[in-house]
Amino acid sequence: TDDSASTLSSLESYYTQGEARYHIETNHATHPGDRYEDLNLDTLPGILDVLARPNPHPTHQLWALQSLLTQPLQTEPQHLLMRAITLLVATLSVPNISLELSTATLHALSIFLDDKHRQEDYCSLIALKNGIPSILARLRIHDATELQTHGLSILRAVMESSPGNNFVKGLVIDHEGIEIFTRAMFVNANSGGIASVVEDGCILLWSLGYNGDSAVLERMEGVFCADAILAGMKGHPGDTGVQKFGCGALHTLSCHSESMRRTMILNRGVEIVTRAIGGRDDEDRGPLVEMGLCALTSLLLPERSDDASIATNQTKTHVATVDIEVILVVMNAMIRYPIKTVQKHGCKIYRLLSRNRENVHLMRDTMRPSSRSHANSGLASGNRVSTVWDALVRAEQLFPKDCAKSANQVLDILDK
Repeated sequence: TDDSASTLSSLESYYTQGEARYHIETNHATHPGDRYEDLNLDTLPGILDVLARPNPHPTHQLWALQSLLTQPLQTEPQHLLMRAITLLVATLSVPNISLELSTATLHALSIFLDDKHRQEDYCSLIALKNGIPSILARLRIHDATELQTHGLSILRAVMESSPGNNFVKGLVIDHEGIEIFTRAMFVNANSGGIASVVEDGCILLWSLGYNGDSAVLERMEGVFCADAILAGMKGHPGDTGVQKFGCGALHTLSCHSESMRRTMILNRGVEIVTRAIGGRDDEDRGPLVEMGLCALTSLLLPERSDDASIATNQTKTHVATVDIEVILVVMNAMIRYPIKTVQKHGCKIYRLLSRNRENVHLMRDTMRPSSRSHANSGLASGNRVSTVWDALVRAEQLFPKDCAKSANQVLDILDK
């Protein structure tokens, strides 16, 4: 019939505008005012007018958000862009919005934050408009991967834009950010999970624990933050971001919390960090190696037995016996990266390990020179650095102020 032909033609027209839009329209259109063509979604002002409507229809909101993703935002006036962010945050603040609408709104917000020149302004506006509690509320309700990916990415950007802002950190903590980030990291910890969620989670937990607040650290320990970081690093061994920021988070948390440090050690933290340091060599690995050696240093420190021993400065001096892989990975890091942080922490690690005779034997196993003079003459003549001895001598020569004391202590022990 003519009516059937007209309906078919209309549906085909919708389909050419995109399968997702066609699906929404054929399932939700109930009167002419619901039709996509009846809304002015080709311009940013028109999109914002739809989002600003009181009690807007969810279908209209989804259409507006889909259209927003196609707009050339870089060329739009600043006041319109700021209004858009305000409306997006307002959308997230509405209770009981759907997973689909929550995800689309967070996706749109993340697109705005891709503009590095304006990112700081946008992040400040998100925080000012109470966006942090609204985003965390969506993440608390839904475990969907795409939602978690956009949500953690946005919160990472907001916190990185104001690293010293305790108000922002307080909002995150008060609205269960620690628990939400840890859960997201566990969900994505295996090799099939999203590495960026784990990376963002590591950065967020690192930032929240940075000041060493005892109440914050207790909450972190209570939800197994250290376990989540280690699980994420183990599940994504080839992701540089996960390994780098995981090491950074482990270093900070282990320095502030003896109980979490103990947990890291029991859960193979030394092994996981060692593998991170010794991964494939490339130009971008320098910062990862630095972070890894810092983490390894804090994990190898002698255990503080209790609060009384800390107060009286009486600590156990026993250092665990390590695998030969630890000795070799630290040596290779010092050989490959002649930068101060790597050399300084490499020397510190060897000084710690030298308190254990078994570790000293392992370090000697890498040595060909039988005396310090032999090693110095070999290094000066241009021979390849290939032993723990060589690495220590070179560190002492490169950065005498930072490395000489530790390096010489170890060299004296190795020379006996």
